[in-house]
Amino acid sequence: MNPTVRLFIALALVVLIVLGLQTFGNGKLLHEHIWYLVGAQFMIGLAAHGIGSFGLKNSQSAFTFFVGGSMFRLIVSLALITVYLLMSGQGKTEILTFTFNFITIYLVFAVVEVNSFLSNLRQNSGSQS
Repeated sequence: MNPTVRLFIALALVVLIVLGLQTFGNGKLLHEHIWYLVGAQFMIGLAAHGIGSFGLKNSQSAFTFFVGGSMFRLIVSLALITVYLLMSGQGKTEILTFTFNFITIYLVFAVVEVNSFLSNLRQNSGSQS
């Protein structure tokens, strides 16, 4: 399956879970800016996917580009969470909710990214044999 399709499937899954929690939950599990978190992680995922795809197409060491894409994801995500937490004047409960939501969404998209890369790596190594 195409890695971009996997990313969109992950986005759809996260959106369905968030909508379900907003509809049937009591509202304490989700931060008020959850949709910004989902959108930011999706855009970061697209950029990391682009870096990894470039490496798979144009380089002998695709692993280096994959690690670069993952590091890009990590650094930009840490910068976003740091800036938000420093700029927001929220209480401890809201900060913990934001951090939990951010890490959960980050991990979902990171797992999809790693899975897609490993799948592409298997296909490329099989075609070179």
